[in-house]
Amino acid sequence: MHRIRPLDHREPDVARQIHALLRQAHAQEAERLGLPGHAGAARSAEDIRSSIEFHLGAFEGEVSRCQAVLLR
Repeated sequence: MHRIRPLDHREPDVARQIHALLRQAHAQEAERLGLPGHAGAARSAEDIRSSIEFHLGAFEGEVSRCQAVLLR
């Protein structure tokens, strides 16, 4: 069973993981919509790290399944 819990995006490793996930998600979205670029690629891991956004992750045990939800 998955557990949902907050991610501390201020941690550099967590910010990099969120950044990688968002890049993949935006690339898939752009491909499906037939768009040549994707806006999410412009944000860096440092942008995520310094943001006031709230991120949630889905975990099985102590292992993240690289799923995140962004709340603003």
